Amino acid sequence: MSVLALQNVSYQYEGTKKLVLKDVNVSFERRKLYTIVGKSGSEKSTLLSLIAGIDLCRRRNLVCGKQFEET
Repeated sequence: MSVLALQNVSYQYEGTKKLVLKDVNVSFERRKLYTIVGKSGSEKSTLLSLIAGIDLCRRRNLVCGKQFEET
């Protein structure tokens, strides 16, 4: 059962047309350890900023704070 999920999340920087994240789908379960890995410039920090609510998604379906069943 997931406690945080991103469904079809996309992001582009203001003033640009290119999506740096497109249709990201990931879910996280309670009491599990996760790592976000990738080469420099692969938007790891951007993804974490979206999860933390620092930035807002272009298209967004981010669910957190409650448990839910995936369909």
